[in-house]
Amino acid sequence: MKVSFVGSATFEIKSVIRKSIVESLKFLGQKTSFLEVCVSFMTGEDIRDLNMRTRNVNKVTDVLSYPAFSLCVGDLIDGEDQSDFYGGIVHLGDMAICLDKAKEQAEEYDTTLIEEVSKLAVHSTLHLMGYDHIQDCDYKVMQPKEDEIRKILKTKKII
Repeated sequence: MKVSFVGSATFEIKSVIRKSIVESLKFLGQKTSFLEVCVSFMTGEDIRDLNMRTRNVNKVTDVLSYPAFSLCVGDLIDGEDQSDFYGGIVHLGDMAICLDKAKEQAEEYDTTLIEEVSKLAVHSTLHLMGYDHIQDCDYKVMQPKEDEIRKILKTKKII
């Protein structure tokens, strides 16, 4: 699994995000050896601007997800299908994480920054894999997956 990082964050934050992405994909049945995700760390001002430009929402948010292609919930990416590959890698998409907002939420929810960034990485990975939560019926599918993945991360002492 290739996870590229853009912007500034500690090694610990990058490590937990990478592990959270990998465990999320494994939970969903994906083989991770040929997958790639790019994670950008943004300031509140930068993520507000990105949110406005891409979603027409003028507010600071914790995480934004940009899938590289459309997947339906439950789709598996076939590592044998070379038409999906570019240099042997399938780019799933990009996530933008606002560490300032994550810190604020960690305090608000009485958790650690590490747990909060892990939660955001899991949430965003599910979005990259076709999950959503706009409608109640979609939330009822996505939220239990997020909860199960977080339990796995706790069991493995990743968070």
